[in-house]
Order: sequence, then structure tokens, then C-alpha cells
Amino acid sequence: MIRLSVVYSGISPLLGAEWLLEVERRLGKLKERLETPMIASVNFWPQRLIRSDFDYGHDRVYEGSFVVGLRTWTKTDCPPGKPVDMSKVREITTRWIEQTSKATTRDFLLLAHYDNLPDLKPCTKTWPRRVLRGDIDDDEEDEDQEIQGLPSSTPTQNGESGQSLRPAKDVLNRLKYDDIFNLDEYVIGYKDRVKNKIVEKNAIDWEKNSTTEEWIPEHRIEYFKRISVDGDEVIVWQKKTKLDLIFG
Repeated sequence: MIRLSVVYSGISPLLGAEWLLEVERRLGKLKERLETPMIASVNFWPQRLIRSDFDYGHDRVYEGSFVVGLRTWTKTDCPPGKPVDMSKVREITTRWIEQTSKATTRDFLLLAHYDNLPDLKPCTKTWPRRVLRGDIDDDEEDEDQEIQGLPSSTPTQNGESGQSLRPAKDVLNRLKYDDIFNLDEYVIGYKDRVKNKIVEKNAIDWEKNSTTEEWIPEHRIEYFKRISVDGDEVIVWQKKTKLDLIFG
């Protein structure tokens, strides 16, 4: 048996969710490496687990567990009752953890335990999901504005026309450097000149260095959107409607 502990000590629920999804995505690769005739038959517990005494309201550090069951093969190419080769299991699991964790920061930790299971219960925590729409037609954009209650004309946030709008560069800088904002919660909608559509990009991934291939001129930014912990989406700055909830 293996218990894989997925630990997240950061403050961004979105980053925590993405870390968990990345680990879950790579579990299949671990199964492929372990499940050979000379090692073990592998089964995953179908749900992420947490300690039975874990308190969502007070425990700052999240620790979830994926339980991996190992049993002896009973096929002809592996004699019945042959013990699982735990030394090989540890070697493969350690290598998988190193490959999975190589791109993470100190807020993320992945550990393997091979001893008896502690008292666990199913994890019921709801993590936010960042869903980015690749292509947005102009008609779809107008529909989204109506659904979210945004005006289709061009008034300012105070309902007055003619006022100047702070540029996207100022908005991005404030989201980055003002401690009251969490940049991980924001996405940027910009005009893609090749597709001639609106495309969304995570604000934290926005590249300001004009010498890189990923660089996109800031004048092509159409809006900033905040995605809350609960998954709610709110436009907080928009060029077309002159909406500005960042500087107000």
C-alpha cells in the first residue's frame, strides 16, 4: 500500500486546485510504471482522502491523500502468493514524485508513505476551477455582458460618459503589486490578431517583456475578469464599456 500525501501551504485556492489536478493527471503514469507482472497489480482508491481530524476552517495547510492499493499478481507469469517487490515500488514512486514535483515551489509538497493508514475520511472540500474560454465571438461577448448585467453602451462605472479610463497597464500593475488583490484570481481577455477573436489568459502568466515570444501588446487587452473561490466570474475592468472596479 502507498499513501501519497499532497500538501499545499499557499494562500491561493486556484493554485492549490491546479496542483491537485496536476497530481491526479499524473497518477495514471504511476500506475503504468508500477503495474508490471513482476511488481504488483495496482488499484487507486476512487476519492481523495483527508485526516479524520482535519478542520477546513482552522487548518491552514491542506493535506490530501491518494491511496494506492498493491496486490500480488495471480497470473501464470508471476507465481501466486509472491510478495510485492516493495523496493522496486519505492524506487518507481520516488522517481515519479521527483518528476511530478520538479516544477513546483515550496508551497507544494508531494510525499509517499508505506506504513499503516491513519484514520482518514473522504475529502469534501470544493476547489475552484479556472475555466478559460479560448475563443469568444463578438456576439458571445455581448451576450455575456447582458447576462452579467453589464451595459452594452459605454458608460463609466459611475454611470457618467466621457471620463477617461485607466489603461490596462495600470490595472495589471495594481493587481500585481497591491496586496489587497490576489493576481491568481484574475484572467485577461485580449484580441488575438490571428484568430480575430477574444482569447483569455491567466493574469499571472501575462508576459510584459516584449522580447519574449509570449509577449502581447497591452493595448489589445479588452477586459480583466476575477474568478472567485466559488467559481463566480465578474468583469472588473473593460475597455468597451469603460468599466473600472479596480480604481473605481
